[in-house]
Amino acid sequence: MGVEVIETITVGSGGSAAIDFTSIPSTYDHIQLITSTRSEDNTVNYSYAFGHMRINNDSGSNYAYTLGYVSSATPNHAHAYNQTVCSYAAAPCNQRTTAGSFSYSELWIPDYTSTSKMKVIYQTLLTTPNDSGSGYGDMDYGASGPYDWVGYGNWIYEPSSNIAINRLTFIGYAPTGGGTSDFAEGSAITLYGWKE
Repeated sequence: MGVEVIETITVGSGGSAAIDFTSIPSTYDHIQLITSTRSEDNTVNYSYAFGHMRINNDSGSNYAYTLGYVSSATPNHAHAYNQTVCSYAAAPCNQRTTAGSFSYSELWIPDYTSTSKMKVIYQTLLTTPNDSGSGYGDMDYGASGPYDWVGYGNWIYEPSSNIAINRLTFIGYAPTGGGTSDFAEGSAITLYGWKE
């Protein structure tokens, strides 16, 4: 099995509302994404924001997820269906964390070009580095550990018919109220292609 970098998108000065891979080639068997993200969000009592992912620019209620995570040393889980995005594909640090802090996520999408298989996305996530116990959010660990969320999960994308994936868009959101929030300068996502 071999791997190649397809594209890296790095956010420049001023931030960006989205990180968009618009023309994913169909020449690989599987794709992988590595995210390193920070948000311009500054919501009080939070130290993170959201980076949701949309497939093929589809905003229909065609997404579902199951997520397990440890937050402030407490295991938990969440699940939902009829969603309009892949929620929590990234969870960027916000401006209430230490300057230069980034959150990390890895996503795998096997058989992304298949027109006969439902699309499943597998993820691991490290988010919100601890800010020395300064109380910058209800998710802040204090001295308990270096990261607030350690998560894993999977998403299902099931439109009316199975289609190949040719576009992936990450959209920044604030943690409350559903409003958008830009990815900060220096945020980057790399897309890899894998061949068997």
